[in-house]
Amino acid sequence: MQSVRSFVVLAMLLCGLIIPDAAMCQKACLTFAGLQSADGLVHDQPENEGMANALAKARMVAGVEWTPLNDVPSVYSSSPYFAGDHLLGLPYSLTQKVNGYVGLDVSFYTFMTALHNPRSVMYSENLSQAPYYGFDAAPYYGSVCATSVWYVLGIKAPYYTSSIQAIKALQKREDLPADSIQLCDVLWKTGHVAMVYDIGRDSSNSIQKVVVFETTRNRRLDSKLVEYSIDGFRNRWNDGGYMIYRPKNLSNNPAHDEPFCWSDGHLTPLFDYNDDLCTNHGDRVAYPIGDSVVVNVLSDDYSELEMFKDSVFFQSYSIDTSDVVLYDLPYGSYQARLTNDSIVSDFISFEVIDINIDYVVGDKLTVYFSSANAVPEFMSLGDIRECPYYCTIFTQSQIAQGSATVPLTSNYLKVHFRGQYGRVSNRVIRIE
Repeated sequence: MQSVRSFVVLAMLLCGLIIPDAAMCQKACLTFAGLQSADGLVHDQPENEGMANALAKARMVAGVEWTPLNDVPSVYSSSPYFAGDHLLGLPYSLTQKVNGYVGLDVSFYTFMTALHNPRSVMYSENLSQAPYYGFDAAPYYGSVCATSVWYVLGIKAPYYTSSIQAIKALQKREDLPADSIQLCDVLWKTGHVAMVYDIGRDSSNSIQKVVVFETTRNRRLDSKLVEYSIDGFRNRWNDGGYMIYRPKNLSNNPAHDEPFCWSDGHLTPLFDYNDDLCTNHGDRVAYPIGDSVVVNVLSDDYSELEMFKDSVFFQSYSIDTSDVVLYDLPYGSYQARLTNDSIVSDFISFEVIDINIDYVVGDKLTVYFSSANAVPEFMSLGDIRECPYYCTIFTQSQIAQGSATVPLTSNYLKVHFRGQYGRVSNRVIRIE
């Protein structure tokens, strides 16, 4: 008994989660590798801390609890996420146009602060109309199958499943049958990707149960953990034409840094929200240079908005409206707070990311990119609706030289950069 208790403590430390004893085996998302659980099976143990981090982040994506203040529009179902609904798991949303993937583009904290702001883009933006075009693109922040898996595994990659071909951290394993899977194996075929979360074995070491982590369009259970018998797993994933991609090395997969606590089979965020002000995109968020920043003032106890840039006082604004719109801010790191004589609010933070892009067309397309305060990650070529047809994940040498040469497969170009608070891109460029 003492050895089991010791492993529970170790699992808590590795996963960065507080696990009530009563919640240990209530559902698939609360099982821990290596423990004899209520199903009578022995569950595979993560081989290293990076693998344990991946499983913990999968529990976060599938188990996070969120409650919208107002109705959140949804274009892929007949009704919105209604105000006051208690929801579990990140919502499905194809938000590549607004760089809104939770985990890759914005943090869980930013997502939750946007939900807490009644005038945020989560509630105000109509993604069913131009320029968003409405292709499964609501709500404003969310996840899709690929972004969930890439976040969990610590992979910096584009959102769409075909990008797996360019991910050097994964190795294609066409030789593996269903009974040779391992924890964190990626299950892929064109159009969908998922990950093996849990494997339960009987006393003869034969696999009897598999839990798969995935994000789909299924309303109100968008990101989830799905349990299969070994025969059910073969029918869905092995016989369904999915290939296995195995992570080459997860030892450097970082842990999440978001404060959550387990409660009744889901994750409750332990965030302190700023009830005085917030940007309309949430707190700790990145904007591409040239975009306006809207600060929503949520309290009438103050008279001025103070701005600091790179820790130096920048400017103050008299508050005569519930929103302060900031145009053409120079790139840098910003903090904002409200003041009134001797009282001040807590700060919110955001950054404006420098983006420089040029190109030369010859036999191929050469794209030049740079930023003073962000790292370029990948570029995509697509159509006017920004559906990408081609992607290049930048190598270290391409980042160092600030350019990449690729076939000219399409005429609409975007380059994505990562800053302190998330990932942004340029407005799409038409290649002439």
